[in-house]
Amino acid sequence: MRVLQGFLVYGNKTEPWSFNLLSELHKHTKETVVIATNYKKSKFYSKEFKYLKFWFQNTSKMSRYLSRILFHKLIFGKVKKENIELIHAHFGPAGWRYKKLAKKLEVPLVVSFYGKDYEYIPHNKPVWKKRYDELFNIVDYFICEGKHGKNLLIEKGCPENKVAVCHLGIVPSEIAYHNRVKRPGSLHLVQIASFVEKKGHIYTVKAFHKALQESKASDLKLTLIGGKHDTYEEVNAYIEENQLGSSIEYISFIEYSKLYSFLKNFHVFIHPSCYSENMDCEGGAPVVLLDAQATGMPVIASFHCDIPDEVVHGQTGLLSKEKDVDGITESILRFLEMEQEEYDTFSKAARKHIEQEYDISKSAFKLYEIYKKILS
Repeated sequence: MRVLQGFLVYGNKTEPWSFNLLSELHKHTKETVVIATNYKKSKFYSKEFKYLKFWFQNTSKMSRYLSRILFHKLIFGKVKKENIELIHAHFGPAGWRYKKLAKKLEVPLVVSFYGKDYEYIPHNKPVWKKRYDELFNIVDYFICEGKHGKNLLIEKGCPENKVAVCHLGIVPSEIAYHNRVKRPGSLHLVQIASFVEKKGHIYTVKAFHKALQESKASDLKLTLIGGKHDTYEEVNAYIEENQLGSSIEYISFIEYSKLYSFLKNFHVFIHPSCYSENMDCEGGAPVVLLDAQATGMPVIASFHCDIPDEVVHGQTGLLSKEKDVDGITESILRFLEMEQEEYDTFSKAARKHIEQEYDISKSAFKLYEIYKKILS
């Protein structure tokens, strides 16, 4: 089965899930052809995949408009030689970009939605509302990470029979489970996310600060890892104003290959995602929550988008309302005072949940079955 996997940008360091999904899917399709308007330097490339590249790619901002024109004019001939049977576009805007190609090749088009494409893009650029209406008519199938994402597309006008839920996943068999020592009064928290509003860093540090004040624990620590984007200055200012520097550590980046060994140093992963003022959201849910749970780490998060699918409240972690500092504080305090036996129950449940529901091999096979259904 020759499927063209279409991206606007391929190889982002923050999107290892795309490479993992294609790698598992390749075991079923046997053929993987990738096309993107821009390729990033990263480790997420495979010798078994074929990457279609063009001389006008990775151009400067001044030339991006010209690049888009050339892309449409020049890719058809090159792609036609690949005998493509189906195009799978990753993210809504990529679906729009590759719809003309699918029509020219006379092949089905599948589009996956993941995050900003759900609400941020149509909210901030109204032209996309009409574009989505057109996509809902012409696209053969839409893929979402969970029930929340599926319902969002249906509310926007997508026919229900065109939408399927297919979880993103990881490879649990390659991730070591860590038996962590958890003593009452000791809790090391970690959050890994770029500093953007929807990741909820400011609520993390405010709740952490409140937990410190209420517990007066000497071994309550927080580590924040992520690129310095929109909200970094606000979060850092709060840390400095409240003299939290001795309890909060900042690291700019962790290589994905070192992630799992790094996570064993912490008790709980914290990630209180929320809607931003401009309607940015997780859409689905952060894959890093799966990574953490696979190592046996419970999660503190929010009832946001598809997170309640990834993190089972009261079993694999604790969830609270979006932007609820008091609720997050309660979750921190509960894990802080938790005995080893209860912590182990959360830890084992987290690992089991990922093995049963978020194994990438199962997700890839389900996606392959969707391809077969469409082609038949």
